[in-house]
Amino acid sequence: MKLCERLIKEKDLIIKRYMLGESSPAIARSYDTTPATILRYLRQWSVRVRNQTNKNTKTVAIREHPKLGVISDAEIAAELGVSRQHVAHVRRLLGIQPYTALLPSISPEEFIAAWQASESSREVCARLGREVGWVNTRACRYRKKGVPLKRLGMDWDRLAEYASSLATTNYEVVCEDVTDEAG
Repeated sequence: MKLCERLIKEKDLIIKRYMLGESSPAIARSYDTTPATILRYLRQWSVRVRNQTNKNTKTVAIREHPKLGVISDAEIAAELGVSRQHVAHVRRLLGIQPYTALLPSISPEEFIAAWQASESSREVCARLGREVGWVNTRACRYRKKGVPLKRLGMDWDRLAEYASSLATTNYEVVCEDVTDEAG
């Protein structure tokens, strides 16, 4: 008889032994298999397996965090000193949905008004309470659809005027072909 057939045949006995506190290595020895195989079958049979003693303490801290799924993964990561990706991974393994802050929707008119009244995308973010990526993505989409949004960034003419007003000597342009790296 194959091992898998034998384990399935003795499913009730294996579950009973495990639920009575016998370890997966002890059960595995009696079937001449590995503890991982026993644990895999127990999970497959919807038996809640006990925490392994050699688990990473950070992972355990994430699993036991009382606000997992209630606050953002980034907040938990900062609190526990782990990466946001680690928190997200553990949360997904536990089947917990991510926390999503319900932000109020912003109408196209509100977005355009905020964009046109701002001098930088960060200023648009502050006005709308959104992240830079969200703001820039929406602006790009609007431009592709033909909405004539102004270009944000440095006003080079104004800066040149300001610099020349502060200059004590007359500077000449030395480079003819300079690429604009800042904007």
